[in-house]
Amino acid sequence: MNIPTENQHITIYPNPISSRSVIEWSNSFHPEQLNVYDLTGRIIYSKSVSKANNSYIDRSDVEKGVLVLEIIDNEGKKYKQQIIVL
Repeated sequence: MNIPTENQHITIYPNPISSRSVIEWSNSFHPEQLNVYDLTGRIIYSKSVSKANNSYIDRSDVEKGVLVLEIIDNEGKKYKQQIIVL
């Protein structure tokens, strides 16, 4: 699944997640934080992002179900995408 942004492009694969999902972004995008929420709005996973152009979510770090991935960039803009964890 892709999250279109103004000038950037974020890719999440695979989705649904059965073991590990990779999150990649272009070099012009500068995320600082990844958060995963359950459908009640509770944060169930959070991590700071390094200077690399990718990160990952491991299945063992989150619960099963429909979740929301939020990516916050260095300007405080928030990008959200639904993810499914098997």
